[in-house]
Amino acid sequence: MRKFAPFSYSHQGSLAYIGSDKAIADLPIFGQGNLATGGVATYLFWRSAYISTLFSLRNRVLVSTDWLATKLFGRYAPSFSVCRRAPHPSFAQGCE
Repeated sequence: MRKFAPFSYSHQGSLAYIGSDKAIADLPIFGQGNLATGGVATYLFWRSAYISTLFSLRNRVLVSTDWLATKLFGRYAPSFSVCRRAPHPSFAQGCE
């Protein structure tokens, strides 16, 4: 039977999107305490962290494109892009 090392937790920090192009973060600073920050720069950091967790390049491009379309055309713009990439014709109802 294999021996496993004991579990060790390492807190990497917390990020949260709070709306209106703003986010908050609580990040550890090299064992010296935490950095609590918020605002637009933290929002951009949150977006880059989110994109980096996506598995495939395809998903990264689709999410980035949807974010851009929402920024340019409003909240419901990504729903229009579903018509061109529907996996099955039954999903594309109403796209004519």
